[in-house]
Amino acid sequence: TSPQSFTITGSTASPVGSIVGATECSKDWLTIPCVSDNSRNPSSNCQDRLCGDNLNVIASTTGGNVRVYSYVKPFFLVYHTDATEGSASPPELNNRGFCLNYVQQPCV
Repeated sequence: TSPQSFTITGSTASPVGSIVGATECSKDWLTIPCVSDNSRNPSSNCQDRLCGDNLNVIASTTGGNVRVYSYVKPFFLVYHTDATEGSASPPELNNRGFCLNYVQQPCV
């Protein structure tokens, strides 16, 4: 939940909040298969592609970073970036990438 611990799309001068989905996250994104904000019902709010400047499975300019869960096995992350940072529209400036703290729980 640290500020700027997830900034991979947009500009720090004009925050975009959390962005989700393949249509909206088309330049830089983090893929976590079927990631959700609900630990009891992982299929609710299930997203695969996250970007923006907040880690959240719900697109929002004010939602902030949230704890997310994935129950897909095997667990994996994919990070995609492109070469259009300064020439993107709107420009992508001062993105710091991401820093994730995670815990892998034992299978039950």
